[in-house]
Amino acid sequence: MADFSDVENILDSDLENFENELDELYGRMDRYVEVASVLDSAGRGDDAEYFRELAVDTYESFEVAIQLKKDAEDYEF
Repeated sequence: MADFSDVENILDSDLENFENELDELYGRMDRYVEVASVLDSAGRGDDAEYFRELAVDTYESFEVAIQLKKDAEDYEF
């Protein structure tokens, strides 16, 4: 099961130039993290936690989409 540190690792790695659904999922994670940060700054920790959970859920979809994009050459057999 993924957690918020997985989301932070992906966003901190400065990945760019995704295509289609990967770009959308990456952007969505980034927005959720930004909203959570703003809510934390405003003292709304419970609301921030909700957006962190949304980011983790999106990360799990992102992870599945990455796996689906891989070709046979990307795996070692």
